[in-house]
Amino acid sequence: MLLLGWSAGEENRELFTREEILDRFGLEGLTEHPAVFDYDKLKWMNGHYIRQMDNARLIKLCLPYLIAAGLVSDPPTAEQRDTLERVLPLEKERLKLLSEVTDLVGFFFIELDYPSGYDEKATGKWLKGEYVKTLLAREIAAFEALPEWTAEALDTTVHAIAAEMELSLGQAVHPTRVAATGRTVGPGLFETLWALGRETVLTRLKTVLERI
Repeated sequence: MLLLGWSAGEENRELFTREEILDRFGLEGLTEHPAVFDYDKLKWMNGHYIRQMDNARLIKLCLPYLIAAGLVSDPPTAEQRDTLERVLPLEKERLKLLSEVTDLVGFFFIELDYPSGYDEKATGKWLKGEYVKTLLAREIAAFEALPEWTAEALDTTVHAIAAEMELSLGQAVHPTRVAATGRTVGPGLFETLWALGRETVLTRLKTVLERI
């Protein structure tokens, strides 16, 4: 509301704390031009404040949307809350509205059962290559043998498999992402695999491998 018809002058800032508003606002900053309410700017600004929010408060504010969508129980189980604590920080950068959380983190909570729940275009593009079965089989064996389930260990493992198979990193990353999440878009692959957990990732990869 402050920026509708008021300017900070040459500084041209768009984000102010309440204290700064009280200190800096003055009638001399008012303009004669009609004010325009920009909903895109409002969403951008809302996303900025979401990113500044501590994770505990963000989880509290997102829970009503996740419960309403049937993604978590009311109240959430300890396991569901643990998952939220892992996944919400990964998606924080992409949130502009709290209501978007269901689309962004839903795949962490639903039961994917290939091809049910998978994006058809994604599977058509990334799960049809002749090498994909070999890739998934090697990843399953390597992931099962990992002494520690960390994003760093997963990164090193997939890089090594890609090199062994003489694949580009993209040729390894994209099929792995689609097999594990059912989609092509999301946070960094290795952080996503870590957040999903070993059991879920292995179950999904094995199901895809059996059915493609």
